[in-house]
Amino acid sequence: MAKATLSPNVSLDLLSLEDNWSDVASPGLSETIDNGCKFTARLAMLYNNAKFSDVTLIVGGKKFYAHKLLLANASDVFEQMLTSEHWPDSGQSQLVLQEQEDCIPVFCDFLKYIYSGQVALSMESVLGLLVLADKYNIPDLKDCCSAFMGQHLVTPPDQNKAITWYQYAIACNSSNLQEACYQYIVLNMDIIIQSPDWIYLDQHNLISLLQRSDLVVESEYVLLQAVVCWLSEDNRLKYLNENLSVILPHIRFPMILPEHLSEFEDSDFEKSNHDQFSPYLLSAYRYHALSIRSKKQHFSSVPEMQFMYRNYTDDNYSIHVDVIRKAFKSCPRVSSKVEKPLSLPVNICNIAQDKLCKMKVTFYPQGYYTTSLWNGQLNLAKSTDFTKMIIAHRGGIELHEAEITILVYAWQKGVKYAHTAITKHHVFETYETYEIENILDLEKLKMDQSPFIMDGALYLKVFVRPISFQKPEP
Repeated sequence: MAKATLSPNVSLDLLSLEDNWSDVASPGLSETIDNGCKFTARLAMLYNNAKFSDVTLIVGGKKFYAHKLLLANASDVFEQMLTSEHWPDSGQSQLVLQEQEDCIPVFCDFLKYIYSGQVALSMESVLGLLVLADKYNIPDLKDCCSAFMGQHLVTPPDQNKAITWYQYAIACNSSNLQEACYQYIVLNMDIIIQSPDWIYLDQHNLISLLQRSDLVVESEYVLLQAVVCWLSEDNRLKYLNENLSVILPHIRFPMILPEHLSEFEDSDFEKSNHDQFSPYLLSAYRYHALSIRSKKQHFSSVPEMQFMYRNYTDDNYSIHVDVIRKAFKSCPRVSSKVEKPLSLPVNICNIAQDKLCKMKVTFYPQGYYTTSLWNGQLNLAKSTDFTKMIIAHRGGIELHEAEITILVYAWQKGVKYAHTAITKHHVFETYETYEIENILDLEKLKMDQSPFIMDGALYLKVFVRPISFQKPEP
């Protein structure tokens, strides 16, 4: 038998070896190796792979080879389907899944997400993926879909899906998406009512919108025309009388200008449903004909909401003013202030000079400041780092109570939209000046690519919706 021997020329210093080893692997030393990406990649290779598959999912006639362990690990709904004795097909090797029409084309992407944790979202695919994530209770995918939809609400009217997304957000109990959609709808009704989605709004949500005074819309007449379009949808015509009876009370006919009331009377839709519309039109005409004092006497039994302005952008209402700061970033603060007059009619559409409440709106977009004149030059005397809006009475009939809304516009992919609304209810003291601070974050306005600046300008609308005046019309 051969024997191993050490060469006399080789010296083995065990003590030295131990010293060197102790430097490398001292007691308590550990290192975490993270090969999670490679592990995930290996799992992803099992997607729709017959190897080791123990269940086949059939969706829309298409087969997907799957693995019970991965399905159950990702979804407690799949776990129940695959293991519960109360589920009739739990022991079967094939499961036929009944999915909504929007979900069938994206089921493959949904299944890929379960295997890889990755998914490509688009305007076309995201709704189906949201519905699947909600149905099978995969919260992380549901949150990703909701976030994507919230970030892509702003589109041209012919592509806008805010109505559909809002109603699915309610069904899927996605509160963040629901809130984002609803705010966008309320502040951008002129975009919404032009979208193909508008006619698919359900009755409950339509009435909910019509009950709001903070809707931003061109006019009550434009809103009425949109409702007529909704009522005339083919599948809804058989319920027309029922819908008219519950929806018309929420149209504010007294807020429709007289010339538009007359125009609507001549429409085919009104003539076909004259008995339903007639009481509302007659009431509106009467409202326009009476004085303020007479209105209070004759309409005491009518809900006050009927006589409240919404945020109408039509100049004929004279309840808003555009506040635009051009050359926002290059304009010196000392000259950045914007001042605009606003004359509120005491009676809707009545612009007689003796029946106006005259206001002035002053906005400080680069921060509030006061000035002083020194050696013939205007200088800053005092300045702050927050924006400020000042609304002051400047003559005529005095405003007593009002809803004030400041609408801030932004741009996304070339589309202008109402981004934020600040609404305040205020009761004015005699000739009081009302101030609203911190309307916008200056840091966001000064960003290189600020969404609030378009062609160098900042755009706002200020609405003053009168509720009552100090001195009613005699």
